[in-house]
Amino acid sequence: MNKKSLKIDKNNDVGQTYGFCDPGHYKTASLLFDKLWYAPKVIIEPFGYSPRIIENDSYMPESIKFRMPHLEADIFRGSEAKRCMDLFLYYDHQYRRKNEKTGKYEWDMSLTEYEILTEIKHDAFVRMVSEWLADRGVPVVPLYWHEDIFGRIYESGISQAYKAVLEYVPIVDPRKISWEQILEFRKDKNALGRYRKLRNWMSSVLIGESIDEAVNIVGEKLDDYTWAIKKHGLETKIGAIKAIIDSGYLKNLAIGSGVAGILAGPLWAALCAGAITVSKVSMFIAERSYI
Repeated sequence: MNKKSLKIDKNNDVGQTYGFCDPGHYKTASLLFDKLWYAPKVIIEPFGYSPRIIENDSYMPESIKFRMPHLEADIFRGSEAKRCMDLFLYYDHQYRRKNEKTGKYEWDMSLTEYEILTEIKHDAFVRMVSEWLADRGVPVVPLYWHEDIFGRIYESGISQAYKAVLEYVPIVDPRKISWEQILEFRKDKNALGRYRKLRNWMSSVLIGESIDEAVNIVGEKLDDYTWAIKKHGLETKIGAIKAIIDSGYLKNLAIGSGVAGILAGPLWAALCAGAITVSKVSMFIAERSYI
């Protein structure tokens, strides 16, 4: 099949940010991105049943969604549809055990564990579709909700990376906010801008020259972030903001000092030791290995 170049419909503006996630996280993602791709189909898998592809009937306001009719028809046809199903079945087989009495394969996990696995599989689906779109020049940023999948987006051969975490952060609870609140929040460009500044906290910290500067940088971003949330009365729960970074990312930041300079500096040491706290929020970096 010939690859088709990106064509964004007339409702989308140049310069906007585009995201893609599973329907269960539409509300959270709509606070982070200007537009979300509304996939025409989704995979569902009720507990104890095989996965199947169905029409996406999840709600998303028209002002947030964007569509790509010239590509959407191809995603779930033929080999792509098979890849989706094979991906889900691959994860299923890791957690099914044969019942010697009935001869059938059954889930060997609790319902809670199953729900977590389902989210991981949906992340894998997001990754697969995002790669398919990227191969066709579509600048959609995938949103992963589990490190298990997020850590696998690196190219083959990259085995060393770092996990950067902001822990004990108030996170907007998507179960307790309405689309009306989200749309009102998005109209407030000042609040929205302050809220989104926290996305890039790690890059801002690493270019700081001291621990005090890092604390001030993150402190300002957290103040803006919490101010925006409180202004609109969005309910929150305590959670964490995580990012996976590799040496290539560090090289882009390490102007002058080099990667070795960052890794050998007191700021990096303090982050690895989890010794930096800002307004009860902990910052730390942990070394991770990905294959």
